[in-house]
Amino acid sequence: RLPPGITDKDGIFHSVTGSDRMQSGRKLVKKMKTFKGIAKSTKQPFKMLQGSLVGQNFGDFAFKQGVQLSLQYNTDRKRSKIIPPMTDASLEEDVDAIVKDDYQMLRVMTHIILIFKCLGLNLKDDYRSFARENFIVAYMDYLSRAGKQQILPLYASCLSPKRAVTCLGGQLPLIVDNTERVRIMRLMKQNQIDVLGVLGKQLQLILMDFATQQFGNVFPNLVILEESEKEKGTQSKCIRNNLLGNPITDDQRNLISGFEWYLLLDGHWQQTMATGVVLYKFFLRLSCLHGLAAGSELSRRVSFKGIWERKTKAILGQKDNLSEIVSEDHHGLVEVPRGLAETNNHNLGQRQTSLNQRSSTEQELLLEQSVTFRDFENLFRTFDAMEKWEHLIADENLGSGRYPTSSIAQKKAVRGAYREVEDSIQPLLYGWLQHPEDDEEALEFAQIRTACLPEVVLSYVHILGISARYVSRDLLIRSMDLLNTIAGGKSDIAASFVSSGRISELADSFAVLGTAALAATEKPGKSNPRLGIWSIKPPPTTEL
Repeated sequence: RLPPGITDKDGIFHSVTGSDRMQSGRKLVKKMKTFKGIAKSTKQPFKMLQGSLVGQNFGDFAFKQGVQLSLQYNTDRKRSKIIPPMTDASLEEDVDAIVKDDYQMLRVMTHIILIFKCLGLNLKDDYRSFARENFIVAYMDYLSRAGKQQILPLYASCLSPKRAVTCLGGQLPLIVDNTERVRIMRLMKQNQIDVLGVLGKQLQLILMDFATQQFGNVFPNLVILEESEKEKGTQSKCIRNNLLGNPITDDQRNLISGFEWYLLLDGHWQQTMATGVVLYKFFLRLSCLHGLAAGSELSRRVSFKGIWERKTKAILGQKDNLSEIVSEDHHGLVEVPRGLAETNNHNLGQRQTSLNQRSSTEQELLLEQSVTFRDFENLFRTFDAMEKWEHLIADENLGSGRYPTSSIAQKKAVRGAYREVEDSIQPLLYGWLQHPEDDEEALEFAQIRTACLPEVVLSYVHILGISARYVSRDLLIRSMDLLNTIAGGKSDIAASFVSSGRISELADSFAVLGTAALAATEKPGKSNPRLGIWSIKPPPTTEL
């Protein structure tokens, strides 16, 4: 029952009736805020909402509360990716804000806004509309954290197109199940939401967490080799322990998870390849901050082979096995570079193209469009193989002594680890990162080659020397083949050494291997590969 102070002739209801009926609702709410008996309760969230409905100013109420909601989501310590901070000089200082963790209020406000929108409330893409949409976005954030991602596309469809893309992009990292990912993308299509835009926005929002400005466009020089602990004070080096670095960060893991969405997206081949290249470049810039580990993880979880087998059915109308189209020898996947005539028959033939009779123009085009992506993937595969080799040498306490003793099992393990390094590094030796899209990318690729290739090649030469002790001394001759390749102009590696100022290191490394080859005395076993150099004898002396 209402108290007498409200209903008598001097009360609130009496003062707002009569000729003032058009403004009676707002006057009633205003007077109730000053009435001692109920003034306190009018500041409760649901009472404030009720007052805006009675006073017929819900639109203004939702706008002001939306601004306040944005301020709650953005503090000095943390900035929201989906609700940016907003300020408005027209807001009164005494506006009572709805707490963002009041999920019941968020739910009610969201659905009232949607009802008003259906009834014709002006929610166009303007500043006030953006503030009101903060409630829908905040409620979607709550639903996502509550595991209700399947209904997010429906609510996102009620937002402005750009806001829908941003909001969904901020929620996708929480979805890790592939079945659920496919369902979400299907729902986005049904609700006419830009799926590709959402996937791109997801990665963009994650990248905002990195202080990329401190790195700029510079690619730091790789550090694979370090001074040997056993031979300090000498120039002897070894593969750095824990080459790939510590476990990747949550943000790096989210970037990889975000790229996995492209694997499930039918078509969009070029966008997928371009996005992968962007991530590989980013991880290279962070090589001193677990970036190598993140790039290696990316190459395993979203490999080119997996992308090919997943997407070719939608693009070509049939599911093609990559091994049936591109030749595979003991060096693994052979790159198909642009300009097939440029391969020049590189003796080893690791970079030559071998499309079979089933190959088509479309397949060749897909391979050409992916050449840079595969170049970066091969680089990180090489890092992975080198770290595995280093772990084997360290765990077995190998690598010390000129003529170390080892068991047959150890020799077999070293042979396998070396073979993996050899397989992965071959694509890096011929035409690596030689197909930029424009002049700007050409300069960027030149910088990457200078930062990466010298250290990779020197590390490979080191691995050759150590592995030759256990596998076969004939491996030492492979370094001479590599030197011949570099000096013969069949590779751009020499230019990278010159631009990095490390050409003397290259000469010293090959000199060490050459000396070791000349000093080798062991006879190759029957099971060891032979290159024939050890059986060369001087021709017999002829008398004139």
